[in-house]
Amino acid sequence: MAAINRKTFFAYARRAPFGGKLSTAQVEGCVLLLDTCRDEGVTDLRQVAYVLASVFHETRATMQPVREAFGKSDADTIARLEKAWQAGKLGQVRTPYWRAGWFGRGKIQITHEENYRKLGAALGVDLVRHRDLALDPKISARIAVVGMRDGLFKKDRTLARYFPPGGASDPVFARQIVN
Repeated sequence: MAAINRKTFFAYARRAPFGGKLSTAQVEGCVLLLDTCRDEGVTDLRQVAYVLASVFHETRATMQPVREAFGKSDADTIARLEKAWQAGKLGQVRTPYWRAGWFGRGKIQITHEENYRKLGAALGVDLVRHRDLALDPKISARIAVVGMRDGLFKKDRTLARYFPPGGASDPVFARQIVN
C-alpha cells in the first residue's frame, strides 16, 4: 500500500475530527501512531484509520497517553475510579483492580496485571515492574498498534478480523478489539 500523504492527512484531520485546529501534541501523537503503524506492518489504510480513531476516542482527542479516568497522577486516578465504583458507575467491575495499581494507562487503556504482562512480553518491555512505561509515548503507540494488530486486548479481536484484506470493513463491531 502507498505511503500516507501526511500533508493531505493533516489537512483533512484538522477539519474533522479535530474541529479546525491541531495542537503540537496532537500532531506529534498522530505522527508517532502513523510511524508505528508503518514500522509494525499495519499498512491497510482502514486499519491505520481505525487505530487513529480508537486512540482519538480513548484519549479524548489528545492523541497522547493518559491514565484511566484522566487522572493527573496515580493517586488521583485511584481516587477517581474508587469514587465512580462507590457510586455504582462501574457496573461490570467485580473487583477494584485499580487499588493495586493495575488501572489503565496509555493511548489505549491496558488494565489488570495479566494484560500488562502480556503486552509487556509482546513488546519486550517490563510493564509489570514499570507500569508507567505504558505512559511513554513511543511504548504507548506500540501497545496500541501491536495490541490491536495481534488481538492482545481481547483474544482473536484483531484489526484484520474487522478490516480484512480485500474484504468488507466492520468498523462498528471493531470496537470489540479494545473493549
